[in-house]
Amino acid sequence: MTNPGSAEYIEKQFSFGTVRRVCTHSESSDLDFDEHDVVLQSWMPGINFHPAGPSPEAKGLRRAQLGAVHAVLAYWSTGNHEPATVVLPTGTGKTETMLALLVEAQVQRLLVIVPSDALRTQLARKFETLGLLGGLGVLPDGAQCPSVGVITGRPKDLGELQTFVEACQIIISTPNALAAAAVELKSILFDACEALFFDEAHHVRASTWSQIRDSFSAKKVVQFTATPFREDGQHLQGRFVYVFPLREAQTDGVYGRINYESVYDLIDPDAAIAARATEVLNGDLNSGLDHLLMARCRSRADSERVHKKYRQISPEHHPVLLHSGIGKDGQRTAMSEVDARRSRIIVCVDMLGEGFDLAQLKIAALHDPKRSLAPTLQFIGRFARVADGTGDATVITARSERIFDRRLSRLYGEDSDWNLIVAELSDRAIVDQEKVSQFEQSFGSQATRVATRAISPKMSTVVYQTACTDWTPDGVLSLFNDEDILSLPLPINHADRVMWFVTRSRQIVPWIEGPGVENVAHTLFVLHWDCDQHLLFINHSSNEGANAEIAKAVVGDSAQLISGEQIFRAMGGVTRPIPTNVGVLDIYSRARRFSMYAGANVTDGFPAAEEATKVQTNLFTAGFRDGERVTVGVSLKGRVWSYLIARTLLDWVEWCRDTGSRLIDDSIDVAAVKRNFIRPEVLEAWPDEVVLGAEWPTELLMSPPISLAVRLENHSVPLTEIDLSAQSELSSSGDVRITLASDVASVQYDIILNKDGMRAQAVDEEATFTTSRNVHLGSDFLTRHCPIVLLGGDGIVSPPGILYRPNRDIPALAREEITPIEWNGIPLNRESRGEDRNPATVQGRSLDELQNDDWDFLIDDDGKGEIADLVALRVQDGTLQIVLVHCKFAHGGTVGARLIDLYELCGQAQKSSVWRRHPENMIRKLLARERHRISKGRATGFEVGNSSDLLRFLGEVPALHIDMTLILAQPGLSQTRASAAQLELLAATKTYVRETSSSRLRIWSSL
Repeated sequence: MTNPGSAEYIEKQFSFGTVRRVCTHSESSDLDFDEHDVVLQSWMPGINFHPAGPSPEAKGLRRAQLGAVHAVLAYWSTGNHEPATVVLPTGTGKTETMLALLVEAQVQRLLVIVPSDALRTQLARKFETLGLLGGLGVLPDGAQCPSVGVITGRPKDLGELQTFVEACQIIISTPNALAAAAVELKSILFDACEALFFDEAHHVRASTWSQIRDSFSAKKVVQFTATPFREDGQHLQGRFVYVFPLREAQTDGVYGRINYESVYDLIDPDAAIAARATEVLNGDLNSGLDHLLMARCRSRADSERVHKKYRQISPEHHPVLLHSGIGKDGQRTAMSEVDARRSRIIVCVDMLGEGFDLAQLKIAALHDPKRSLAPTLQFIGRFARVADGTGDATVITARSERIFDRRLSRLYGEDSDWNLIVAELSDRAIVDQEKVSQFEQSFGSQATRVATRAISPKMSTVVYQTACTDWTPDGVLSLFNDEDILSLPLPINHADRVMWFVTRSRQIVPWIEGPGVENVAHTLFVLHWDCDQHLLFINHSSNEGANAEIAKAVVGDSAQLISGEQIFRAMGGVTRPIPTNVGVLDIYSRARRFSMYAGANVTDGFPAAEEATKVQTNLFTAGFRDGERVTVGVSLKGRVWSYLIARTLLDWVEWCRDTGSRLIDDSIDVAAVKRNFIRPEVLEAWPDEVVLGAEWPTELLMSPPISLAVRLENHSVPLTEIDLSAQSELSSSGDVRITLASDVASVQYDIILNKDGMRAQAVDEEATFTTSRNVHLGSDFLTRHCPIVLLGGDGIVSPPGILYRPNRDIPALAREEITPIEWNGIPLNRESRGEDRNPATVQGRSLDELQNDDWDFLIDDDGKGEIADLVALRVQDGTLQIVLVHCKFAHGGTVGARLIDLYELCGQAQKSSVWRRHPENMIRKLLARERHRISKGRATGFEVGNSSDLLRFLGEVPALHIDMTLILAQPGLSQTRASAAQLELLAATKTYVRETSSSRLRIWSSL
């Protein structure tokens, strides 16, 4: 018998864990592990379900705890064994809810799964004493504590495990501790347990977790979590039986207030965070609050650097460093300093996570904000715990353009009210999960719902127009033998009018004689009847089947397949469509009835299709719709498909509804859709055409690694500060020559194109591309991430050497679309304002023209790697208006009809049109470039507004409609004397930016 504080306990050690039983009643001096019936008998009266009152003396269960226990008990009373999900925000008392449910349900043996060692230990201590239930006055008189086993290692011996299980009433383990155990050993454990609780159940989709849950398919399973959503989009599965909103936890005062403060420092944000965080800590301590500060960093290297800053700023608080590299002893030493309050500042990396319960942690200095919603809300909850001697929590972080999750952009805004936004974000994410859950619940039985979650159909369908007032999904039973349908009764969601089923067919194989060998094929069918659009969608995994019979069976004789030319409406609204697969049918030739063209030879299908005897039967394209990239495939026989990913059956249903709306849209001109197809052409050499420019591949332009830098000669600069340009004429060897330039150095590469594709070769000196982990030679990096080359005449060449050019004639630009402005006193060969901000330049005059309007932000971004020479932004009536001005001097300083005056400008316009689809990334790049300017001691680029306001504005962009105008400022161009070639080039550029980004093009010229 041992006495830890006021509680006596007995303990038994095993090779893989420990069993303990605590006695808190002085009259029970003889303890044993085999008194489970006695313990259960002591719980027989059940929990006293009286609510806690507003005063500390009015003890009882909290509102959330009462609701959760009653909800689970009510759910269990239905006999349903599908896992029950309970959502309780941090601070509402999740552990005491588990304990109250354990006692009230009188669970004979319970398995509890937790994600970490720390949480396992913490939870075991609470289960051993029944937590706070005794002090709350809700336990029946004489209630005894259960024996609690903790599994810390892999069980190996069957007899030892059997003895351990028999000694336990509660067993607590992590999934990893059980994962390596033999199947027969796990069976002993799982078979002996009546119920299963998951703590921090957002992990439950991991295989080690789900395998345990599957072993309890016919038993009581409860999934407890504060955040029932995952960033990978996977549903937790199970039924949401109780969700206590975070806003209600705030109302009840169990989820504390969070004060959010943001700092802004372009040069050293870590120092700014540390300075403000220590100010808050000192203020809280002076107010008599027992608060601790945690500074969280991304990596060990970052934490060591940040730790030095805290030691410099606040040595009196003896900051400690906590990360996996200091070892267990070092971690224990650091935490002992904190426990003794000799240290009040903890600098850590991914430590003090789930299961760490220290209510005095009230100041969070986020030197590396979480990049996604789920872990952010989980992290915030640890600081929102309410405890005696503590006050409100404070979160401090630097505002940064590097927050890419739109939901978090609101959270990390300058004046964000976390007490409102955190609740809203949590509620919205939970609603999304409940939407999927409710969709699945409508399929009836538990077995059907579980099977439904496993279905992930391809985005593919055939579509029938219907005239019925209702559908009869069970009509498919007349088409198949019962033994051939493997999903009976039919899984039907009557509310959403969705059905799926699986069939099995057997065929004799042709390559062997005699019985016993046959092919067995399984086919998935999914049906959705959209009563609003009067459409029936059918998907089947084999893409072959009796669609007409199925349609007739479920919606009647009125079913009409949408096929032929009408199916091409699915491609409605797609601009610059590029086919990647084309099928051609020759209606006369028996020798070559059908041809399929894919990949490099896809264009062969188009000339064939234009011949009188040939018809396009299948077509798959990629293009743009409303400025966003899309993929659509169609077959004349009536099938539509896409490369979109359906994570759930509900995703497929919503895609079908969107596709169906186009198929019945009579305003879509099929002839126009087909006329706009671009025919890719495989090149083995560069065409003898003008090169307008080069641009980085989209993935590199939009999301470059934060640490990616380019070293030119002896200077290293971020990729955002590198200007990528191309010579308008091919080199003497017939290659495209590109230039990578910073403010102080430049290098040139030839992009060589032959039958093997595109590759880069240094003309002279090599650049190097470096990240935090790797160094790449410029020629290797540019071959792997080969730039896209923009050609005159509305064409582009993408790796590995494919020319994309619309098959059409573009009318020359009307002269009326060119706007002449005054250039009096402006040397036409002076382009940039430069560091001295010279107004007598093309850029200076363009700035004057912009300043005739009111702008929220007006930025001189001139320089290598620019967005544009001038960037203007403003919000009007819910629309973000973006104007990008590209300036170019007049060759020779005179007005003329020179194409060379437009080549680079038109290339810049085409390159910058991408920002219409990615305005947030554009603003992030503007901020990164401003940071670089300031760090180099150069003048700010802001003519109107400032970087702090622009960062604040970044969070508003997702809610705004985007409108973009590109302006080409070229005084060497004459409105009245522009040549036909100039007008054709401008027209091609105008068409490109309109089709790829829904943007407008304006031209400022001389008269």
